[in-house]
Amino acid sequence: MNPKNNKLHRTFEAITSSELETAIDLSYQRFRKKYSQGHAGLSRRFEKLSVLQAVLAKNKEEYAKLITQEMGKPITQSEAEIDKCISHCQYYIDNSVRHLSDEQLDVINPN
Repeated sequence: MNPKNNKLHRTFEAITSSELETAIDLSYQRFRKKYSQGHAGLSRRFEKLSVLQAVLAKNKEEYAKLITQEMGKPITQSEAEIDKCISHCQYYIDNSVRHLSDEQLDVINPN
């Protein structure tokens, strides 16, 4: 539904409870597998973020139009949303190792 003019854009078929549970279980299994890789899996994640960044940049106009259709945002705001996503990808590529590194904390001796 387009919130600007209340016109139906398209519809989606509902899934069953069983299909939902299957999707949740599969998602959780994949998350656990990736999570268990720790820092070793970071380079692969960075590659995927770089690919995502490129896809977002390449399809920015198309995605911005879709955001505008589905959310009723002005096109300039929709384009800004895509730009923000692209910059977030770069931020996590640049900073994830630092964020995930062990940190030594000084603690006061309680005795």
